[in-house]
Amino acid sequence: MIANKLNAKTMEEKLKSGWTEFELCEFFNIESKDELLAAIKKAFSKRAADEYIRRLKKNHKKPIKKGGQTFILEPGTLDVVSALPSVAEVSKPVISKSSVAKTFVSEPSKAQAVTIEDLQADLKGLNEKIMSLETSRKDLISENRSHKEELSKKFQELKELRSKIESIMTLSQNIEAKISSNNDEIAKINLEKTELVDKRTSLVDQISELQKVTLLLNDDGSIEPEIDVPKSWENIYQNLFDGDFGYNDLIDQLTRAQIKQVAKVLAYVSSLEYSYEYISDNSNVEQILDALLKK
Repeated sequence: MIANKLNAKTMEEKLKSGWTEFELCEFFNIESKDELLAAIKKAFSKRAADEYIRRLKKNHKKPIKKGGQTFILEPGTLDVVSALPSVAEVSKPVISKSSVAKTFVSEPSKAQAVTIEDLQADLKGLNEKIMSLETSRKDLISENRSHKEELSKKFQELKELRSKIESIMTLSQNIEAKISSNNDEIAKINLEKTELVDKRTSLVDQISELQKVTLLLNDDGSIEPEIDVPKSWENIYQNLFDGDFGYNDLIDQLTRAQIKQVAKVLAYVSSLEYSYEYISDNSNVEQILDALLKK
């Protein structure tokens, strides 16, 4: 079968030898170019088949030796010639599988030189592409090296920043702990202060109670216990007697001794630094003292 013979190795050998469609048709015993192309497309991938067909067309332009003669097969001709006549085969008929034989010309053998030049041109192009790719590769490697150095610096910066953040967090936690401790201490101090203030108030009340002066005002104008009365009482007495303080209705009901008693109490309590109280046998005396001391 054709598929058994039509393989990459065979195609490469025949194409390098300059074979064209008619020679391949003869070799594989294929009737026409269309059948050959169909077989190639079936046997190979599209890319490989297209490449083989391109090279077949290229071989059309190359001189071909057959039967001791050199000829050129015109491009576009699809005829397949089974054999070419030689001096020994003049009487043997030439069989054509298509139409007519093409024009043959004697030509100096330049096929090998042309093929080498083409291959060298292809090689040069490939070398240039490879060099260009290598240059691009080296540029990218160099660029990556620079990026890696920069990335390494950034990682170092991140490491230092992380260390700094951890240090700040530790300090912050210590500060928070101190604040919490101080708040606990403040709460204790406030509680202790409240207790001490209450005690102080209690002591002040006790002291005031102990220091409180109680005056007994007798109806005869005397005062118990005896007190050291400032001399200012005399002016107060005169003002009371003259009615300067008002309450004349009440004062008119008092004796001179009771008016003096009121004047002395007013002068005395004005100099005291602690509390006092008075108890009188006469309600008019108490009313006058209450009214004037409230002023």
